[in-house]
Amino acid sequence: MRYFLVTTILMSSLAFSQQVEKKPTIFDIKHVAKENILADLDQFVNFIKETHPRIGYTANNKRLDSVVKALQNTIKDSMPINKVWDVFATLNPFFNDAHVGIIGPNHLYEEYVLGGGSKLPFSVKINDGSIFIDAINLPENTEYSNYKIVSINGVKSSTILEELLPKMRGESRSLQELILSKRFPVFYIMYYGDFKEHTIELADQHENKKRLTINAIDFKGFAANKNKESYYALEMLNDSTAYLKIASFDIENKDVFKMFLEDSFAKIHTQKISNLILDVGENGGGARDLSDLLLDYLTENKYTATSKVEARVTSENQSLIPNAKIGDVVTVPFPNWVTPNNEVTVFKGNVYALVSKQSYSQAIVFTTIIQDFNLAKIIGEETAGKANQTGQVQNIQLNYTGFTVYCPIYIFSRAKVVDESRGVIPDVEVTYTKALEKTLSLINCKQRP
Repeated sequence: MRYFLVTTILMSSLAFSQQVEKKPTIFDIKHVAKENILADLDQFVNFIKETHPRIGYTANNKRLDSVVKALQNTIKDSMPINKVWDVFATLNPFFNDAHVGIIGPNHLYEEYVLGGGSKLPFSVKINDGSIFIDAINLPENTEYSNYKIVSINGVKSSTILEELLPKMRGESRSLQELILSKRFPVFYIMYYGDFKEHTIELADQHENKKRLTINAIDFKGFAANKNKESYYALEMLNDSTAYLKIASFDIENKDVFKMFLEDSFAKIHTQKISNLILDVGENGGGARDLSDLLLDYLTENKYTATSKVEARVTSENQSLIPNAKIGDVVTVPFPNWVTPNNEVTVFKGNVYALVSKQSYSQAIVFTTIIQDFNLAKIIGEETAGKANQTGQVQNIQLNYTGFTVYCPIYIFSRAKVVDESRGVIPDVEVTYTKALEKTLSLINCKQRP
């Protein structure tokens, strides 16, 4: 067995000395004329200027025109569409908000798949500068969960991240890692091509290496997506403490989430749990509908996520703002009170919420509510996204490339007035990896006579 392991590692080193040759895809073959690239770049930037209530809230507005001018000067001739996306996506980090910028070219990815292109037979999690296996379409799937990916088809993971992360939207590297994790198949194929066979070099927690070769043709139906149920988990940590993992508020998960809450809180009440830990540290957001479902179990009193809003007036919201004209930017009071559903039994014990730099969007909004209305003690890291979130995201498709651009029309101020330049500041600050341990320590201290 020892000889086999050493041989495998040596073979891996030899096999990965050269990058596998890229097979062109629609991303390489489809070209865009220079004048059309420039027209789409103008449309991209003008849409954000005309839609965002205040670009300077997250970005250096004074530098925008010079940054765009520099990009225009790099466009000398027609370009493959993947290179066009790469140029446009240079603006994403500049806006410093995951709600603003150009998203992955999903329409081209769908066209690629319909044309016979192979999907990736694995999904990934990216964290702290490394890529990890999330799920893999093999019988021994769970065996490789959380293994670090050293290289994919001869390209080092560090090289992949150096090329892709600077093109992602987001306020921080951790949020960019989250976005890249969710859309990794699109970006990997756009940049590195179609492979009918994927060779992945993995390393376990002891840095023991293993090479897997997966025939993508055999797994054409694998979508490399998590089951909806896997975003949620209940664990009874002891006789008095329950842990709820809530890793998504995605609207598509609403029915699954509602059932999860019903089942979980039935067990929590039956077992007379007195301490509840909610983990939204890996929650990248979603819809208010889901966070409101959770809040039904945490309070009987009405609450609001907002106190005021800075808004760009559009045809969509003009009727809500008296005397406003389309294109105006106005700031108005905006308490949006919600009365919880009285049909569920509210948890009456101690509530703790774990947050991280990757908690984002609706996860941030949820955290501000439970903090502002004293529904829970917040433990973990300050969120990378601001506590006063942008929202009501609009989108357009660019005329010639078909790329989708996002931009919000609102800047919401949370119910409690705070420094708008900061994220959610935990009541107890500790790294996310130590947040659960710290919470259990606080619970133990509180329970001592």
